[in-house]
Amino acid sequence: MKILIVSQYFWPENFRINEIAEFLTSKDIDVDVLTGYPNYPEGKIFDDYKNSPSNFDTFKEAKIYRIPVIPRGSGSSFNLFVNYISFLLSSITFGSIKLRKKKYDYILTFGTSPITVAYTSLFFAYIKKAKTIIWVLDLWPIILKDLDIIKNKFILNLLTRITNYTYKKHHIVLAQSKSFLDEIIEFNKNTLYFPSWAETISNIKINNDLENIKVDKFKDYFKIVFTGNIGQAQNFEKIIQLSKNLLKEKVVFIIVGKGRRYKYFKKIKDKENLENIIFMGNYPLEKMSYFHDIADAFIISLNSGVALNKTIPGKLSTYMSAAKPIIGLIDGEGKRIIENANAGICLNLKNEQYINQVKNFIKLEKKELARLGNNGAIYSDKFFNKEITLNRLINVLNKKKATQKNEINILLNAAEIPFEKNFVLSGLNLAFLGYWSANKIKLYENLIHWPDGLFKNIFFSQKIKKVPGRTLVKEIIIPKFIRKIIVAGNCSETSKKYLNIKFKDITKDYIDLPYGSAEEIEKFIPNINENEVLFLTLPTPKQEQVAELLIERVEYYKIICIGAGIEMASGNEKSVPEFLENYGLEAIYRLRSDTFRRIKRLIITSIFLLDGILKKKLKKINTRIYEKDKL
Repeated sequence: MKILIVSQYFWPENFRINEIAEFLTSKDIDVDVLTGYPNYPEGKIFDDYKNSPSNFDTFKEAKIYRIPVIPRGSGSSFNLFVNYISFLLSSITFGSIKLRKKKYDYILTFGTSPITVAYTSLFFAYIKKAKTIIWVLDLWPIILKDLDIIKNKFILNLLTRITNYTYKKHHIVLAQSKSFLDEIIEFNKNTLYFPSWAETISNIKINNDLENIKVDKFKDYFKIVFTGNIGQAQNFEKIIQLSKNLLKEKVVFIIVGKGRRYKYFKKIKDKENLENIIFMGNYPLEKMSYFHDIADAFIISLNSGVALNKTIPGKLSTYMSAAKPIIGLIDGEGKRIIENANAGICLNLKNEQYINQVKNFIKLEKKELARLGNNGAIYSDKFFNKEITLNRLINVLNKKKATQKNEINILLNAAEIPFEKNFVLSGLNLAFLGYWSANKIKLYENLIHWPDGLFKNIFFSQKIKKVPGRTLVKEIIIPKFIRKIIVAGNCSETSKKYLNIKFKDITKDYIDLPYGSAEEIEKFIPNINENEVLFLTLPTPKQEQVAELLIERVEYYKIICIGAGIEMASGNEKSVPEFLENYGLEAIYRLRSDTFRRIKRLIITSIFLLDGILKKKLKKINTRIYEKDKL
C-alpha cells in the first residue's frame, strides 16, 4: 500500500502527523509526505533546514517532498492568509512536478485550519485515482467566527459551503472529537471518531542549568505548567487574570512555548510585574519531560465558541497521561473530559468563587493531587490510547467494503460457529433489518447471523427455523483452545453462575458498560486475543454498532452479539411464551419491563423497516445458508 500525506506542517515541526507517518511506515506501508518548508511556530524557516535541507528529506523511512511557501512571519491575519494560499498554490504546482511519476492508494490530509489544504489532496486524488482521507482537527470556518477573524455573513456562508463540499468529496473523514462527528456525519456517512492521543514524551533528564536557574527560587512553590502554542484560540488572558489573583500565594506559572501572542503577553508580564509567571520559550518535545516532572499541575485554557467548545485541545490527552492534575479554563468538550475523568478542576472566571476554588486546590495534600493525576492517566489510556487509535487507522485502510450484494449468511445451529476464525455473530431479526435499512448497521466481511425472528415468512422464501438467543446460548459448545470469555454489558449474578457452570473450564471477565453512544461504550472493551470470545449483551443496534467499531481496531475478534440471550438462558429473565414467539410478538411481550425505552425502540424500528419496505431495499438482500469453510 502507498500513501501520500498532505500536510502544511511536518517534521521537524512538532505535530501528531509525524507520529502517524512513523506508525504507517512501521506497518510496512510506503509513505510519501508533501509539505512546506518548516517555519512553525516562529514564522521563519528553521536555520537547521536552511543550512542542510538534505538532512530533512526523510523521516522514519517516509520520503518527504518539500515545496516552497511564504513563511507565517509575525502571524498577523494577512501573513497567515498569504502563508496558507502560498501552500495551496505551491503544493499543486510544484507538487505536480515532484510527484508526477507517483501512484497512491490513499491520500491522507492533516486537516488543521484552514480546510484549503484538502484541495491539494482532492486534486492529486483525482489525477492519481486515489482514495482520500482527511483528519479534521478544527471545525472550519466556524472557528473563524469564534475568534472574530471573519464576521461577514456572506463570506462565512461561502466558506461553509466550501467546507461541506470538501467533507462530501472525501472517502473517509476522521473527526477529532465526538462533537465534530455529529457536525460532519451529515455530509459524509463515512465519518469516524479519531481523537488526538497523548504525545510520546521520553523521560530524559536535561543537563542544562538554564531551567534550574529560572525556577530555582520557586522550589517550594506550587508549580502550574502550561505547554504549547500561545495564540488567539488559547485565551491566555485567563491565565494572566488567574496569576494576578494568586500573586500573594506561593504559586508560579511556568509557560513553555511560543506563538502569535507570545510577545504581547510577555510585555504584559513585564509591565504589570507579574513575577509569578516564567516564560521559558520553546523547547523540543524530547525535553518536555523535565517540565512534566516539576509540574504540580497543568493548566489548559481555550476561548469559548461554537467550534471551540466542540474541540478537544491536543495537549489535554498529553497532560492527562503525565498523571498530574489539571486546572481547566475551558468549556465544552474539554471541560466535560476533565470533569468526567475527575482529573482536576474547571474554573469559571466570571464567578468570584473561583479564587477560593483554586486556592483550596493548590492546598490539597500530595496524595489527593496524585489521585486526581492518576485518574487522568487512566482516562487517557482508555480513551486517548495511541496504539488503539492508530490501529483503527490501519483497519480503516485495510477494511473491505460491505458486500455489494447485501449478502446475509444465516447460521442454522450453534455447532457451526467458526471459533477458529474472526467473526461477528448477530441475531437476524426485524430490529436488525430495520436499522440496516436506515444505514445504522452495515453488512461486512465475517458477519454471520442466526435466524432470530419471523423475517423468513415476510422477506425470504427459504424455510428456516427460528433460533431464539437463549437457545443459541444453551447449544453453544466452546472449543478447548478458547481460554477466556469476556462478557461486556449487563450480566446478573444468576447469569454469571449459569456461565460458570456451563463453561466451567474457561476464565470469565465481566465488564460493566455505561449508557452512551457506541463510540463511548467501545472504549471500555479491551483488545480481544486470538483465544478469547466476546459476548455483547446490549440491545440491537448498539451491540452491532459496538462490534463494528471493535473490528476496526483489533486484529483478532470472535464476537457474539447475544443481547438478553444469556439472561433468558439462565432464567434470570422470563422467556417469551412460545405462542407469542411463533407470531413474532416477543417485542410486545417485553414491553412489560423497561417500557419507555422499548416502546421508543419499537417505534423507531418500525419506521425504519417500513421505509425499507417502501423503497424495496429489503428485496435487494441476498441470503444464503452459512458454509463454515467459505467465511
